[in-house]
Amino acid sequence: MDEIRKFDTGTTRPATGGTVGYGNGSVVELLEGYEPNPFQDYVTRWMHQRAYDQLKRQREQAVSEEIRQFETGATRDTAQGKFEYDGFLSPYFLNDFARYMHRHRKQSDGQLRDSDNWQKGMPLKVYVASAWRHFFDFWALTRGIDVVDEKGETVEMSEAIMGLVFNLQGYWHEISKGGDEPMKRSE
Repeated sequence: MDEIRKFDTGTTRPATGGTVGYGNGSVVELLEGYEPNPFQDYVTRWMHQRAYDQLKRQREQAVSEEIRQFETGATRDTAQGKFEYDGFLSPYFLNDFARYMHRHRKQSDGQLRDSDNWQKGMPLKVYVASAWRHFFDFWALTRGIDVVDEKGETVEMSEAIMGLVFNLQGYWHEISKGGDEPMKRSE
């Protein structure tokens, strides 16, 4: 039977050659004639422990890329691969769009319509005709041409853009509710 030496590092190994096992489950084959050195033993164990710890961190990272854990202990999936509305949308635009929509809630009879009134539905051709008017205003303004609406009021760029976006949004809302053949839908 081989002579066994125990070192202050907690490792046991044969006096020469053989294998040595570490607490983390790793096993190292020793060369015949190897004479252990307490310092080398410590360094070898430290290197193996580092490699083990690195693998463990990689496994934990793989889990942490899928699940977040908060200081409270609560867990949640990561946001990776999910829509980031706050990055896709401009707060400047949304603020101006809300102002535009609010300004246009007042009807010609003086009544204030609900903010989501447009979601009740309108024929697609109404959205198309209005989008063309707003696009024409936008296009003319980009060419430096002053635009005056049917009431004789000067059209600003924000009005043209917000009107165009409203109509495109309304059109998309309708086709999203009704299928993929929007031009075949009737009033």
